[in-house]
Amino acid sequence: MTLDDLSRAVAAYRDGNMSLDAFEDWFRTNSRGMFGESEEVLEACLAVEAAFSSLRYDGDLAQFRKELGSAIRPLATSADSLVWNTVSSKPTASAKRLERCVQVA
Repeated sequence: MTLDDLSRAVAAYRDGNMSLDAFEDWFRTNSRGMFGESEEVLEACLAVEAAFSSLRYDGDLAQFRKELGSAIRPLATSADSLVWNTVSSKPTASAKRLERCVQVA
């Protein structure tokens, strides 16, 4: 599983294109190898696991959605901010370095 895969699945659930049961099934199937994935994927999976755990014990769907959003928000913002600073819509220093590397290669 990649961070993009997880972000897309959470977005599908959040947007109503995937039921909670379908999202849980998808997550369980795709996160089986999380301990062999990158640190970022592992941390995101553990955060989603924690959100499911809270939902099971508390039954608070609103809190689950909040925790799920927090689990993937760093993924979405880090990917966006790598290329563009979303506040000013100007390239960040990282994006400029990345652009120079791509031009050199």
